[in-house]
Amino acid sequence: MLSDGLADEQLAADTRYKILG
Repeated sequence: MLSDGLADEQLAADTRYKILG
């Protein structure tokens, strides 16, 4: 993993995408 922060942001973006549908 390059950066924990990057992975965290990716996770948040994925979660938001799922919530928005």
